[in-house]
Amino acid sequence: MKPFFKKFLFIILILVGSLILHFWNLNQPHEIVFDELYFGSFVNNYFTNTQYFDIHPPLGKLLIAGTVRLTGFTGTDFDFKSIGEDYQDVPLFWFRFLPALVGSFMPLIIFLFVLSLGGSRATANIAAFLTVFDNALLTQSRFIFVDIFLLAFGFLGLTFFFWGIKNQIFKRKIFLFIISSLFFGLSISIKWTGLGFLAPAFLYFLYDSYKHRRTILNIKIAILMGVVMSALYFSFFVIHFFILTPKDHNASFKSFYSTNFWQLEDRIPYKFLKPTWRYIGEFLITNQEMYLANKSITAQHPYASAWTQWPLMQKPLYEWTKDTGQVGFLQRIYLLGNPITWFFSTAILILLPFWFLKLFLERKKIPAPILFLIILYLFNWLPFALIKRPMFIYHYLSALCAGLVITAFVTGDLMTFMKNKKWIIGTVLAAAIIFGFYKILPLSYGLAVPDSLWFRLLL
Repeated sequence: MKPFFKKFLFIILILVGSLILHFWNLNQPHEIVFDELYFGSFVNNYFTNTQYFDIHPPLGKLLIAGTVRLTGFTGTDFDFKSIGEDYQDVPLFWFRFLPALVGSFMPLIIFLFVLSLGGSRATANIAAFLTVFDNALLTQSRFIFVDIFLLAFGFLGLTFFFWGIKNQIFKRKIFLFIISSLFFGLSISIKWTGLGFLAPAFLYFLYDSYKHRRTILNIKIAILMGVVMSALYFSFFVIHFFILTPKDHNASFKSFYSTNFWQLEDRIPYKFLKPTWRYIGEFLITNQEMYLANKSITAQHPYASAWTQWPLMQKPLYEWTKDTGQVGFLQRIYLLGNPITWFFSTAILILLPFWFLKLFLERKKIPAPILFLIILYLFNWLPFALIKRPMFIYHYLSALCAGLVITAFVTGDLMTFMKNKKWIIGTVLAAAIIFGFYKILPLSYGLAVPDSLWFRLLL
């Protein structure tokens, strides 16, 4: 056991630190923070048997509902009416528990992802370090939000995917691809933006088929993965419909769309269908409605941001505020990343084309992991240029994680050339990152801080 702990001591310490950061004072502020207004209400609706419509698939809400159900929660009359409203009798710690737990394990997930790409343990440690000390990832996983599930499942899907690619034992390969498809399915079942993880994997699959001339096998595997993902995605809607379905199936089965945009009974002969076909019909119409609702959102938001603003963190998201009662002090929560980490990773991304040009002139190949990570980054960033609805900086988190992993690979390679100086440079970089994290931390937790010039300039 000693060699194991010595080998993985750094990531163990990172994991312990991550758990502390995520669970410290978790039930504070004891008030609605930004989109908890919606997600908290949606979760409670499963207990009050209240139909609801959301523009995202139901898995994230189901996971949180399942967690709070294990604590004996049976529903509340709390109305989830406005940001800043006190939660009263809501068991807030347990509502926020699962996002915080999953967020705590994100550094470990990124660590394993780097190893699956063929990165060294040192590179994986750097990536985990960058992940645990990013304020945006911390903030977005301490409240009743679902984005951290999307990230965790997406990167786990990629991790098992690359393990499957590299494994030469057929049964293990298939098993790993099935696990990968399960995680991809889970990610897409949180939000459709989970497709940003699947698309690069599909492109790599095509490359692998061409390189190793195993097209037929990979087509069969791709079909298997597609079936698994589709079945999983559908199953969560069935669970969602089942929970919110009147228990008397002979009663008129009213869809919540009758109070929204569609009269379901007018579109299909609903009362004559068997329950299975009812679920299929409900599933198809639900997804169509989600697409149309996403497409039709035009209302502007004062803290919406353009996709071009995200890499430089130009417009952070204001999520909560409270009057402290003390002159010169404020309590606010901003979705704001670690400026050192974000600017450093963005600078590396900007400089990468020059490095590629150097490699081309030297007739060297671009390292495969870096090339894949760039594709992953672009697939999780550029598609937002096509979206017209208001967007927020949290839409950049998938691309951010890809950028952090790229930063880890580049930093790890640079450190190997610095010999004796690498420890000095590494220590300075680590200290700068921790300092940036510490300075932003009050805005991640909503702590009372002086309304200083520094914070005014930053925000």
